[in-house]
Amino acid sequence: MDYVTREEAGLIPPTSISRISSSLGIFGHWTAGPTSQTPREIQRFHMETRGWTDIAYSWLVDDAGVIYEARGWGRAGGHTQGYNSVAHAVCGIAGSEGDVTDAMLDGIATVFNEHDRLYGSGFHLPHRAARGAATFCPGNTITQFIYEGDFTTTGDLDMDAVAQIGEFHQD
Repeated sequence: MDYVTREEAGLIPPTSISRISSSLGIFGHWTAGPTSQTPREIQRFHMETRGWTDIAYSWLVDDAGVIYEARGWGRAGGHTQGYNSVAHAVCGIAGSEGDVTDAMLDGIATVFNEHDRLYGSGFHLPHRAARGAATFCPGNTITQFIYEGDFTTTGDLDMDAVAQIGEFHQD
């Protein structure tokens, strides 16, 4: 399993940053687009089309299980209305059920586990479960995976290194 920093993914600096010191939990999302989307393309859509300050999510995971730093830990997101300043989000780069792979689910589990290590055990919910959300996101496969709650991973990513990066990037 690989980890890619914001810089390595080609993400540009956000137009502003809001920090959060704690997190109540983490939401699972999907991009609802092709697996060929790059983190920079997702960020460009969020910033240029939606008018947001940065990519919406804390983390992205592709179909190969590669974990991409988006906003990272400790930063308010643009992912789930009503929860952006109290929770984080991981997003699978997938637009249909057939795009969701075991490797992607393993990457999502890795991010969930790291969230709990850093912030304590909080909620793990699909985007569609957020109060007031009227969405199919993140599809049935990721939703079922989250509700089953087995976040045992097969990857060998050293998340200690990932946590340290969040302290130093683009501030």
